[in-house]
Amino acid sequence: MQTPDNFSSQVIRLDSELLVSLHGDLDMYSISEIQTQIWGWLEPEITKVTFDCDWVQYVDSAFLQFLSRIASQVETVQIINASRTVRKSLEMTGLDRLLKLD
Repeated sequence: MQTPDNFSSQVIRLDSELLVSLHGDLDMYSISEIQTQIWGWLEPEITKVTFDCDWVQYVDSAFLQFLSRIASQVETVQIINASRTVRKSLEMTGLDRLLKLD
């Protein structure tokens, strides 16, 4: 699958945390790029993954499933700067109880 031109992501490691900055829609077309980046960084020392969703307006089930898998690999998954639409998706699926939502 091809990553859409309007999607980009960046991963920064801060000690035992990964900060993932996302820009664009998080759907089945963009999720493969995120998965490749995150799985490449995950090590036993990583205990927290923070997703900055400041520039995200849409998420689909592929991203929500990915969040669930990440949550089973690390102690804390945090979502920051989530739009109302993204928050609603997390709440509707119950992921808001599994993740830290700021």
